[in-house]
Amino acid sequence: MLITWRYFENALDRHTHLPVDHLRVGETQSVGAYTTPTNLAMYFLACVSARELGLISKKDAIRRIREAMETLRVMKR
Repeated sequence: MLITWRYFENALDRHTHLPVDHLRVGETQSVGAYTTPTNLAMYFLACVSARELGLISKKDAIRRIREAMETLRVMKR
């Protein structure tokens, strides 16, 4: 469980707080600068699950979801 949660911690864009869609590892590393509705839903579910499993605090889960939602709120449509 903790390993799965670490993925979601590490796969976030540090500026937008949104999960990235593409991670390439190996000799040529890269990170996609985009996300998808599915990635967002999985991230929100992961935050709630991590809270329920005691991996993060309720305050941390709320902060993470709030930061992502704020980015979505201010994005151009």
